[in-house]
Amino acid sequence: MELTQVSHEKCEQVKIAGRIDAVTSDQLEQLLKKIQEGGRYDIVVDMTDVEFISSRGFWVLVEAQKASKKDEKGQLVLAAIPAKIKDSLVMIGMLPYFTVFDDVGGAVSSF
Repeated sequence: MELTQVSHEKCEQVKIAGRIDAVTSDQLEQLLKKIQEGGRYDIVVDMTDVEFISSRGFWVLVEAQKASKKDEKGQLVLAAIPAKIKDSLVMIGMLPYFTVFDDVGGAVSSF
């Protein structure tokens, strides 16, 4: 998995490429926590190049969403989710927990 962070005026963007699984999800979790510990709670997760996400990966996103929404500090939104990943989110009932955008530009400009 490869992670890229881009700072925007009103949010942080995290681009994920590859597989989010039991081995790599800790890397993602650490980056999201670092962003939030730095005082940035509006986060766009660009999933354009995500090939696979395990249940552990889903829970990393859920926990980051909870931390962002705590005390109404911000929110974590998902952008450009590949169809097979989106289907998995729907199947396990997690999609309604996130605001979802078809493209990264729309997600970034929503803040």
